[in-house]
Amino acid sequence: MISGCATVVPPEGGPKDSTPPMPVNYSPQNKVRNYKGQKIEIRFDEFIELKDLNNQLVVSPAMPEDPDISVKGKKLIIKPPDSLEKNTTYTIFLGNAVVNYTEGLPAGNFQYVLATGAELDSLRIRGTLRSAFNLKPADGVLVMLYKNANDSTPYKERPYYLSKTYGNGAFVLDNLSEGNYLIFALKDLNSNYLYDQPTEEIAFLDSLIIPAPVKPKEDTLDLIHPVILDMFLFTEIAKKQVISSGKVLAENHLLLTFSKPAENLTLEPVDFPTIEGWSYKVWNSHRDSLDLWLIGSMPDTLFLKISENQQVLDTMRFVLRKPKTEQGRRNRRNDTKLPDVEKDDSAKILITRLKIANGGAEVDFFGNPFIRFLTPIRSVNTDKIQLFKLVDTIKTPIPLTIDTNSLATKAKLTLKAELEESAKYSIFIPDSAVYDIFGNTNDTADFSFVTTKKRNYGSLRIAVNHTFAEPILIQLLNDKDALIHQVELTDSIIFFPFLKPGNYKIKAILDKNNNKKWDTGDYQKKQLPERVFYMNEALNIRANWDVEQRWIIE
Repeated sequence: MISGCATVVPPEGGPKDSTPPMPVNYSPQNKVRNYKGQKIEIRFDEFIELKDLNNQLVVSPAMPEDPDISVKGKKLIIKPPDSLEKNTTYTIFLGNAVVNYTEGLPAGNFQYVLATGAELDSLRIRGTLRSAFNLKPADGVLVMLYKNANDSTPYKERPYYLSKTYGNGAFVLDNLSEGNYLIFALKDLNSNYLYDQPTEEIAFLDSLIIPAPVKPKEDTLDLIHPVILDMFLFTEIAKKQVISSGKVLAENHLLLTFSKPAENLTLEPVDFPTIEGWSYKVWNSHRDSLDLWLIGSMPDTLFLKISENQQVLDTMRFVLRKPKTEQGRRNRRNDTKLPDVEKDDSAKILITRLKIANGGAEVDFFGNPFIRFLTPIRSVNTDKIQLFKLVDTIKTPIPLTIDTNSLATKAKLTLKAELEESAKYSIFIPDSAVYDIFGNTNDTADFSFVTTKKRNYGSLRIAVNHTFAEPILIQLLNDKDALIHQVELTDSIIFFPFLKPGNYKIKAILDKNNNKKWDTGDYQKKQLPERVFYMNEALNIRANWDVEQRWIIE
């Protein structure tokens, strides 16, 4: 006779499991009243295990300690702490933490409710949380209720009730007690239920919320009005200026990025004598990114003190040149190699190539070709640059206007002329017509290009109806959400001509401050992000077709 203890293990083999685990028995029953037990057991119809419990578990309202949760075979065991509040309804939300053993399929959004008093709180708030910028559903974001309605509460206190959004952005706050609540959503990066990180995404409403009873199915007279909310997630502009990054792009080129638009920025090399004009600054359009070009002789390592409004932000170290080993020399040559340029002894290397809208060999017949340079341009003799139309071997001069407005920031020249469709042109730039900030100039260059055919494009006409008082921006986006065109709605008709075939999206922005761009929110100022709207479906544009569409923005 041999005796021993058997170990219960789930069976192996068999067909693939395609159904999630289902609870078949609760002890005590779900939504139990007058709970005074020490343990809750929930039996499922198959073997289970816990997955990602720390991130999935939400207890609302918070217990003095998190319940102890474990699995034994097909049984889920929950042990709440002893010191629960009297006359309180608790929801233990496990999300997708309970999964079957074989395939890891979750018992989706699983929860257990208990009441320590004779009454079970039964009020509810539900709604949807989406990105304020693009209306994409916000998944796995905390939605929290506070009894303390002070504005500073989300910074200092854990919520009284909370839930998480589902994959479609929907959320439900159930089993609530009566009262007026502050509601706040948080993408909690450090899992402490507090809004204490400047990069955490948030959403809020500018008024208190009163939960309502759950609307029964038999309420055909609409006697009970449920609370259904639309909330929009956003990231605030940073309150404190921080240097996000500093990179060396080349020996004479640094890139600095900031947490918010910079004001009155000063740069001062440390322990290195400089002369006036030692650097050249190129800001991006939002002034939160700076290309810094270094002019003149520089040390191998540059220490740069960076200040804003006379307050020092940081002193940063930039290694401009690597040690002069053979490997270092090779790396240095690779690091400073200029693309699309044939370097010669005269150092006339400025012009890279003709840049055109679609990156191919054709220029839109209705558009303006442009020439981009590798470095910022200090001066250009526009009278020397010529445009010709080519027919066989005959070159006919074409009247040309050159726009230099983008030289300071984008180092490019835009050429404006009346172009014909399906024609060939050339641009001639003679020697020494352009000089950059380093004193380099160009060699003679001759670019050729052809224009597209009108029938290669389609068009879009939109009749817009709305009742908003704010200015409205209409944006045309491609299927990757890149901005193609933006116009202000001044009439009920918007026309987009000469669109390349493809799928497009239409987006509207309520431009409350009339600054021609979308603005995020500010919780302390109780400023909600500007509302955006999308046309319900993408529009397909075909070559040589005109599309007409009606859109009611509401």
